[in-house]
Amino acid sequence: PLSGWHVKTLFRGAIAASVLAMTFTASPFIASATASPQTAGVRKIAKIIVTGNKVLNADFIIATSRKKVGDVCDSQALLEMKSSIFATGLFGFGSDDSSVRVSSQENTADGTCTVVIDVDENPKIERVEITGSGPVPVAEIDKMVTRTAVYSLSQFQIDFANILDMYRKKGYVAEMGADPGPKLDDQSVLVVPILVQRVTEIKILGNKKTKVKAILREMTTQEGSYFNFDNLRKDQQKIFNMGLFETVEPVGTPVGVGKLSLSLT
Repeated sequence: PLSGWHVKTLFRGAIAASVLAMTFTASPFIASATASPQTAGVRKIAKIIVTGNKVLNADFIIATSRKKVGDVCDSQALLEMKSSIFATGLFGFGSDDSSVRVSSQENTADGTCTVVIDVDENPKIERVEITGSGPVPVAEIDKMVTRTAVYSLSQFQIDFANILDMYRKKGYVAEMGADPGPKLDDQSVLVVPILVQRVTEIKILGNKKTKVKAILREMTTQEGSYFNFDNLRKDQQKIFNMGLFETVEPVGTPVGVGKLSLSLT
């Protein structure tokens, strides 16, 4: 299995519009044109050939290179093509740029060149496996996972950021769990691991006469439950409405991955 794709840092990419183009059937492709007379010392691209693609359409790969027949053919152009293609996140799991190789062959007869794009595609995803969804139904999260022709790191990061934002809007605290992306032992399965924060303990401080049990009875938030900001605000108000306290101040302290210690003073 390839390594280096276990990415914990989320960032938003800009490939959503291009994802629609990935559904074509892969086919051998050569882009060609009659070469025009060359300016002295300047080579132009006469053909672009794509090899190694199994799922992605060659037209799409060429389009992502941002170069076309007739453009200048030099080392800088080849580097830009490689960079643009790799930036889609569809090759090398988004971390191994050796999965995209761009080279040129000089056509001495007319001073043009043939560009060869050789790629190693990410695996085709056939199933999505969501773990640790907690208080949110798996079906709701599944709808937020974009199905692309092959695994796209960039799209996966966008989807995961949207999923975590959805938890936030519902009042929960969630983060990416361990080993996101294609499974090591079956890369056709995309794993979406979610870790939702739980309350591991609740401490009641400052109460002198009122029993802890009586205070906890007013709370929806309990030890072992998923932490939720909205529920905590309601708990705070219900305790205050008991008319026994001048103030009720909650403080949450992380005590480990996905764990929170809650104090009420």
